[in-house]
Amino acid sequence: MTGWRQWLLARFLAKRQPAASQCRLGNANIYILPTAFGYAFLALVMAIFLLGTNYQNNLVLLLAFFLISLFTTSMYFTHRNLAGLTLHRLALEPQVAGDDLRLDLQADGKGHWGLEFCYGQGPVRKSDVDGLKRLVLLAPPGVRGRHRPGRLTVACRFPLGLFRAWSYPDLDQELLLYPRPEPWQRGLGVDLDKGAVQGQHHGEDDWQGLKNYQPGDPLKRVAWKQLAQGRGMWSKEFARPEQDSRWLRLSEIKGATLEQRLARLAWLVLDSDQRQAQYGLDLGGVKINLGSGHGHCRRCLEALACYGEPA
Repeated sequence: MTGWRQWLLARFLAKRQPAASQCRLGNANIYILPTAFGYAFLALVMAIFLLGTNYQNNLVLLLAFFLISLFTTSMYFTHRNLAGLTLHRLALEPQVAGDDLRLDLQADGKGHWGLEFCYGQGPVRKSDVDGLKRLVLLAPPGVRGRHRPGRLTVACRFPLGLFRAWSYPDLDQELLLYPRPEPWQRGLGVDLDKGAVQGQHHGEDDWQGLKNYQPGDPLKRVAWKQLAQGRGMWSKEFARPEQDSRWLRLSEIKGATLEQRLARLAWLVLDSDQRQAQYGLDLGGVKINLGSGHGHCRRCLEALACYGEPA
């Protein structure tokens, strides 16, 4: 489809089917046309009708009338198969730029058979909906940042394949795409603050004391001497110095393009999180203080994903 046709279609759909978190399909937003098989079937019916008229054969005319009634009845049931279907938006988790997008939605309805779902040029997911059903669809990859997958295409050819009914609901979905991590070792661009040791990390280097035994503690840590003395179950607790803190600065990351530098920073964030290190992120205008854990890692990746976008 050419650019101006896409623009006209987008304007038409924006008024006809505005974006919403929930969409119920009905007469106002379902479109229907014969398929290629349907047009061929109609041409065959017309030929049979002309043949019966030319030879004044009532049986041939009866066959033509039966087939045309079958054609119109098929149109009704194809439209009805799509009407009444309700689609609900579901929250989307952040994903990685460059991968096929995984988009979740929920369909609700009774007796909707042979439905086809797809986003843009993505693969078609065929499914029946008879009740509440969660669907996972794939869409073409997107670029880093906040991404809108656009309109969903829902279609069906049930029951005879003579007609295709379809709709273009927009569930107003948005997801965040992280930079694709690029492994990088040389010139890490990381400052290790040697004096940033702020506590102790539980490990197995130095014995620290005893703690109440918790189910799942390794048997090698059980204080057997105290148990033998009748003092109950205790576990030995060890400590070692916490890892050094590190600052990840965009200005110190080398790369041919900004996207490559952000991809390398994303890898460093994930690497630091895996090592359970204290780390901070400095993107110039955006700074995230030292921290650790899953929530801190997610905040850093979100900052990388949104870097350069208007607030």
